Amino acid sequence: MNALPVIVRELRAEARNPATFSTRLAGAAILLGLLAFLWGTTPSDPRLGTVLFGGLHSALNLAIWLLVPWLSADCISRERRENTLGLLFLTPLSPFDIVVAKGLVHGWRALMLWLAVLPVLAVPLLMGGVSGVAVLTSVLVNFSALCWALAAGLLASAFSRTRSQALALAGLFTLSGFLLQGWVTGLILYGHLIGDYGWSWTDAMLRGLSLSLSLNVLAVMGWSYFQGIPAAGGGGSMALELLLAFSKVAVLSVLALVVALFIAARTIRLNWQEKPPGPRYFWFLRVFCEPFIWRAFFKLWIRRKLERNPIGWLEQRNWTGRTAVAVWLAIVVSFYIAMLGDTSYYGRFNTEVQFALGLILAVAMASVSAGSFRRERDLGVMELLLVTPLRERELALGRLKGIWEQFIPALVLLLGLWLWISLSFGNGSDWVLILFWGTTFASLPVTGLYQSLKRRGTLGALIWTLWPTLLMPLGLAVLVQGWSQVWSAQIGLENTRVLTWLLPIAWQAGHAAWNWRRLQHTLVQRAFPMEVQ
Repeated sequence: MNALPVIVRELRAEARNPATFSTRLAGAAILLGLLAFLWGTTPSDPRLGTVLFGGLHSALNLAIWLLVPWLSADCISRERRENTLGLLFLTPLSPFDIVVAKGLVHGWRALMLWLAVLPVLAVPLLMGGVSGVAVLTSVLVNFSALCWALAAGLLASAFSRTRSQALALAGLFTLSGFLLQGWVTGLILYGHLIGDYGWSWTDAMLRGLSLSLSLNVLAVMGWSYFQGIPAAGGGGSMALELLLAFSKVAVLSVLALVVALFIAARTIRLNWQEKPPGPRYFWFLRVFCEPFIWRAFFKLWIRRKLERNPIGWLEQRNWTGRTAVAVWLAIVVSFYIAMLGDTSYYGRFNTEVQFALGLILAVAMASVSAGSFRRERDLGVMELLLVTPLRERELALGRLKGIWEQFIPALVLLLGLWLWISLSFGNGSDWVLILFWGTTFASLPVTGLYQSLKRRGTLGALIWTLWPTLLMPLGLAVLVQGWSQVWSAQIGLENTRVLTWLLPIAWQAGHAAWNWRRLQHTLVQRAFPMEVQ
């Protein structure tokens, strides 16, 4: 295999990329903040070390599923976009060599991120209560997730040319890989725990998909599983059976990565040259992407949107941008149908599931806003926008409205039903938490637009969008909650939730106002790099 020169070249390029080091620093800082949060919320648990290890492991596993496809989704499509993929084929390199080299480099980046957070993971080990079997299982689980996530990123990059298309396919392949790994994990775990694989395939699929869809994969890998390891003992038969089961999952994950490498190599061998779209592509656009009812109304709607907000129209000028509005609305509707369809849900309302859905929408909004001006800077359109009759404030406000329009139906449904359910079945003081999420959704696009101009890389813009707008306010809420408990004992307050969330809300509002002024100043002064990474 002649992939060593490509590996050296990619490693040198990543070593010169500031985002490589900022990602490791941000990962360690976020995990350290989660450690402080878990430590502060469970101070009296007798198995505190196990609880902390399970929570940190689950967070690291989720970070692998989110970050690894993001980092590797553009590794091959960028070569095709910059017309350097054909130059690589002039060398003795084969398509498989190129894909393996890209996979090794981005797998190494993920491994370095893993090692960067290792000192934080060592804190629960020093506290005691975590067995060696639990540590080995954690390594196997994270390694399996790394293989599936890397396979999703490489496949998405092999099938794409533009970065936006690669990221969209990476998300689709990652979700498919997560469900498939959940099915495999559920099948193997049930087989080892029950000792019988003799179910029907339908029963096994339903059990595995239920395991993954309800995020029980992360739960088994996290709190509940690691709390059960010490009870079983380091050499207990149950612990060893689970370790053997996750070892089989790791082997199957490696096989899945190898299959993905061969598929990606075959794809770039057949499609490395730029070819015109085939008849199937136009048939798909004609059948699924063109409106066939209310065409006059649709044309009028698009024309009015173009006249009122031409910059926001750029976000929804094609079918993919318009579909995003319906996709996020469908996700929220499906979530509430599944949640409210359970009769046991009524009367025991809690905000954890609502909080998780709000977090998903917040990360999606931050991703869209952090990469908003990247396309214009990448294609050289940013210079053309700055010489149009539109003022800088109109440019920023138009793009801001375009981002909000993509998420407003889903956000209105989420916050409106959350308020209704909390008043009907839960605690009436949830209004302040709903207000916090409303402020979050209002301020995230402002910070994301500013960071999309100031940062060369999308990942750095995403981190600096989430950190001051979402992660820091959540950490501030944890600190205020601890202080408010002391104050409530002294001044006789019964409900401290309002005190907990008012200061984070004020921080978000002030930070968004400051970023809005900096965004306009940056556009007026042209104080941003035109090139992107």
